[in-house]
Amino acid sequence: MAKKPSKRPISSPSTARNPKKSGSNAGLIIILLLVLVIGGGGYYYYDMTEKERIRMEKREAARRKAAEERARKAKEEAERLAREKAEQERLKAEEEARRKAEEEEARRRAEEEERRRREQEQQQEEPDEIPEEPDETPEEPEKPEEPEKGDYDESVDLTGTLSREEREKFNAMLENVLKEGNYAEFSKAFTAKTVEAVQGLLGGSGEKLNYHAYRSSRNLMNAVELCVLINYSGQESLRYITHPEDKLGSKPLKGSSPETGREFIRWLVNDRSRPLHAFIQNYMLQEGRPENMPFAIQTFYNIWLNTPERDRAKYLNLAIACSLVNPGTANSNGLMRNPKTPVMKMPEVFEYYRQRDSKRKLLTDVKKMSVARLLMVVDARLTRSEFEWVEKNLSYDRASWASKAYNSIKYLMERAKNGKDPYTHYTFAEIRKEGGVCRDQAYYAANTAKVMGIPAVYAVGDGDRGPHAWVVSNDSETQWNQINNYGYKTGTYTNPCSGRRHHESMLLLQTKKEKPGQYDGAADCIGLSRFLLSNGNVDEARGAARYVSGAFPTLTAAWSNLVEMLGQDGGSEVNMGEWRRIHNILTVQSRKNTELTDIAADVEDKYIISGRSATGKKQAMDRSLRQLRRNGGEERSDLVIDAIGRQASMLAENSDVRGLYNLYRKELKGYTKRGDVFGQLLSQCISNYDKANATPRDWAQLAKEAEKLFEKDIRSGGGDYFKLTKEVSIQKQVADIYAKAGNSKKAEKITKDADERLSKAKKSE
Repeated sequence: MAKKPSKRPISSPSTARNPKKSGSNAGLIIILLLVLVIGGGGYYYYDMTEKERIRMEKREAARRKAAEERARKAKEEAERLAREKAEQERLKAEEEARRKAEEEEARRRAEEEERRRREQEQQQEEPDEIPEEPDETPEEPEKPEEPEKGDYDESVDLTGTLSREEREKFNAMLENVLKEGNYAEFSKAFTAKTVEAVQGLLGGSGEKLNYHAYRSSRNLMNAVELCVLINYSGQESLRYITHPEDKLGSKPLKGSSPETGREFIRWLVNDRSRPLHAFIQNYMLQEGRPENMPFAIQTFYNIWLNTPERDRAKYLNLAIACSLVNPGTANSNGLMRNPKTPVMKMPEVFEYYRQRDSKRKLLTDVKKMSVARLLMVVDARLTRSEFEWVEKNLSYDRASWASKAYNSIKYLMERAKNGKDPYTHYTFAEIRKEGGVCRDQAYYAANTAKVMGIPAVYAVGDGDRGPHAWVVSNDSETQWNQINNYGYKTGTYTNPCSGRRHHESMLLLQTKKEKPGQYDGAADCIGLSRFLLSNGNVDEARGAARYVSGAFPTLTAAWSNLVEMLGQDGGSEVNMGEWRRIHNILTVQSRKNTELTDIAADVEDKYIISGRSATGKKQAMDRSLRQLRRNGGEERSDLVIDAIGRQASMLAENSDVRGLYNLYRKELKGYTKRGDVFGQLLSQCISNYDKANATPRDWAQLAKEAEKLFEKDIRSGGGDYFKLTKEVSIQKQVADIYAKAGNSKKAEKITKDADERLSKAKKSE
């Protein structure tokens, strides 16, 4: 098949394009476009680069300025510290020069007086006849008599692993003090020896104790502990043990004699169980008061006298715990009401638990328990009949004892509303029969648990439904639990040794099984630091205290001891940098131990912001309050209230009523759902308004705000009697504020309404 001819049209000359001319124009356009694009992009790039360069220069200039400012401030701070140090050194030098001048003047006056006295004597004794000329041969001057050596002046090595000779030398001195009873002389001599030895155990800087070397120096530790015992107990108290025949008017302990007393002290120092070491350690850790030491050591001796030799080491912790219960508690009748039947004394309490443990009649092993936990067992102040009643009538396991015992007591509403008291002697049997309110339930549960060897504490706290009592019980070897606290987080309990109140979180945070000796190092060095401080060796005392806080950063006793050591003479000798470092560490560690918050606040108030302006103090306190809230302030509302109180106190001192109003208005608004906190803050506010000399107008403004918050967010229908009771207490606070404002009519109206609400609630079922 033939191919068809193409039908492509033929362009006429008039319509056909000139290919060369068209291509040239297009190229020109492209070039122009490229120039525009490149030029614009270049300009844009240049512009952005230039702007970035300017920004970088500004940033660099700001950085250099900030660095220069920091350097300037650091320089100023260094200069200030140098000036302070120079001023301190100048004052110290002036004081030393003044002291020397006074001593020199006193010496000169004494010499002058002595010269005058001799002249007078010569005049009075002047003979009628002229005395013969003396021989030209001068008499040899008499040699001064060497001072007689004391019983304990002989040199004795105290540090390191000692030879048999050095150990025997120390024991010989111990035997001498037991024979002579000159405990004060022993303490004076060995204080000088121990201080000299300790100085060799401080680090290169002289600021931190080498604890390993101290722990390895048995004689040194024995000497320190003996001196602490002597200094705290007093010579007469120890002579009552080793020289009872000298105590006129005092009846010696049954079975005691000079020999048994001396044997007791030997046992304390030399027994393999190291009784004195353990006794002093726990005294320090439990913050025992020095004035209570005589009672403690005599109680310990009484227990030792009546304990079979085979059981003395076995029940050592139990004996120490019974000895450390402070005399105010130990000698009280507790809540028992029958004066004819006294509660058991601490030696009797020890013997009860020893006997019951040997027969395996307790729910815990008191032989393995720490002194700290045993204190929460042996402090029950009960008659023997109460102990026996629990044995015969109750049978729960350890894990559920406190809970079952608490809930076995029926709630007696009549006692809550009208104060009914159905008890004659306040025995366990009466409480179980009659019932009781929360305080009776908690008393019954905690103390019956103690009888069975279970550590437990009676906790009390305030909340939205008013005051409440519950139990914190050591239900297992690793766990403390709250029993019937109804969500309250404000519980506190009393340490039987120190008598101090502690927040229940101190127990609840103990979630690990006890390790024997876990705080030995802390106890050793706290005891050493207190011994050194009592003898005026402040620098050495601080060195021992610094070791404790570094090795045990969450231990309350470690930090309270360090702050006490550093705070001598107002803390002026301690660098501000160290105070800031301590405050920062305490703030961080307070997440693990909320009690450290109190110590941190104390450090800040006394040593960091004390010299600042009012504005600077407020800013620092604001930061601390925010930090506290971040670290779980809602769990420790007591600490929050204290922190607010510190700010308010400063404002009150300056009579800044406006500042007080703004502070409490804000804080009260934040706690309208916490009646307990609201009430405490309102009470605190009233107190500070009084200190600031608030006018009636100021009180009227506060009254209106408090009433508004109460009526809007706190007042309820009154279905819950206990919540209503808390509301009424706050309502009466509002009435008191109106009275201070001079509006007695409004105050009476509010008070009347509060009384009627409470009366109505009492009548209802």
